[in-house]
Amino acid sequence: QIDDMIATLQAWCQAAENISGELADKITYANDAQEAEAARVKEMQARVEDVKKSLQSAHGDMDAAAPGAGHAESMETDDPVSRPKSKLKTKHPSAALPGARH
Repeated sequence: QIDDMIATLQAWCQAAENISGELADKITYANDAQEAEAARVKEMQARVEDVKKSLQSAHGDMDAAAPGAGHAESMETDDPVSRPKSKLKTKHPSAALPGARH
């Protein structure tokens, strides 16, 4: 009976070691993935900043070339903006055909 208990405890210990190793592997994978994602986010933020600087530079170039151009404020007026009216929608293109049934 003692031998059975020893065998059971050894099997349990081996299973616990296996699970512990698998958990350690998963933790390592998660940490590596988190680091990779942080690096990706940092790179993307740097690219966004570069684009912002490029746009600001281009915006400054437009201001120098054409004073007042490129400013949203200069486009705003108190006058209502006239926009084309949307087309009326028909039920179906075949509605215009004579003898068409719906």
